[in-house]
Amino acid sequence: MINAPRAEEWLTAAVLYRLDTPDMQAVHTGQHAQDDRYVELSTQREKLEGRMRELAAMFSEGEISRLEWKAARDPLEAQLTGVDQQLSQLSASSNLDRLVGHGEALREGWEQMRLERQAAIVRSVLDYATVHPATGNRFDPGRIQPAWVL
Repeated sequence: MINAPRAEEWLTAAVLYRLDTPDMQAVHTGQHAQDDRYVELSTQREKLEGRMRELAAMFSEGEISRLEWKAARDPLEAQLTGVDQQLSQLSASSNLDRLVGHGEALREGWEQMRLERQAAIVRSVLDYATVHPATGNRFDPGRIQPAWVL
């Protein structure tokens, strides 16, 4: 058995501390390797949007029929949706950008944050924590082993 409030307090302090560590900076730097993928997807999205504009111009000028326009538009929209989903996934990981290096500031405002915001911050850094068996009757933070995200 473990004192849950003390364990949560310890894990919160560990998460906020980790945000300011060189390890977290390294994780953050590794995420910037995804920047190339983001640029690639953004470029692909711009090309698809350009093709959509070109298709609309062809339709408005009467160069293609409504049926031809729809047949060309539907696959382009599906491709755009796929690219947007991939960009959204990359953007979700960039939420960490706003946290890394700000552990101290987050710690100062922690009590004023809504529970949902606190949980989102913890989830962005901590995957799970293992609590090892007790060896005595006192709270021992050494029993808690965090598994960090990334």
